[in-house]
Amino acid sequence: MRIGGAVGLLWALTAPAWGQAIKADPKAPADAYCKEVLVSLNRDLAARKPEAFLAASTFYETGQCVARNDARSLEFLAQAARTGSAQGVRRLARRFALGQGVPQSYSNAGAWLAGKGASNEALQPWDYSIGYAYAVLTEVLSSVRYPAGDLRGATDAAFVIEVDALRPRQINLKPTVDGADPKTELYAALAVAFNARAPEVVKALPSPDPKLLVNARVAMPVALRFKGGGAIDVLEDEPILR
Repeated sequence: MRIGGAVGLLWALTAPAWGQAIKADPKAPADAYCKEVLVSLNRDLAARKPEAFLAASTFYETGQCVARNDARSLEFLAQAARTGSAQGVRRLARRFALGQGVPQSYSNAGAWLAGKGASNEALQPWDYSIGYAYAVLTEVLSSVRYPAGDLRGATDAAFVIEVDALRPRQINLKPTVDGADPKTELYAALAVAFNARAPEVVKALPSPDPKLLVNARVAMPVALRFKGGGAIDVLEDEPILR
């Protein structure tokens, strides 16, 4: 069923022509590293490698070796997503969810996550709800204030956090260790930190249309690696849509 309003047709993205080369920033001084990297990158672009499109997108987004150009970054990101880059799909979904360089659309974000972003399938409330839940989850992950005191002495932690589109202010956290978990207090502190951040994220995000929200959940497996000086590596796995 095709429905109107905020949900309906997938918003079209312009993709770069196959094999289109990217060139060094003419205003930047000659750089042997950039020259070598771009030669290799253009070779991989001609071979239509998903990781090459993703790298090209990152270069244009950051201005590394090339003149910064958000439109070009988005074009290559779309191609990365179309050619099977899971990271490209997640980054593109987040752009739609936040309206970064594209019209803000939870339904388009959810459609890319659900695997129909490059198709002509009609968008449904489930796509919209998945996109909204994903926006909450990723923004919470990117801005959570980790409880430094509770992390002392720990080396790692592995868990899944889940957001329900109908209850976005509540973050569910489940450890993914086998057997008895010796880090009960750590995981409890992490759950508190995530749930403290969730209401702020919900308030800051574009308000969803309650008429389009249905029972839909997004879960993200996460691994933390604690390093000296309070540094933390956050490793995210593929989102699970329910």
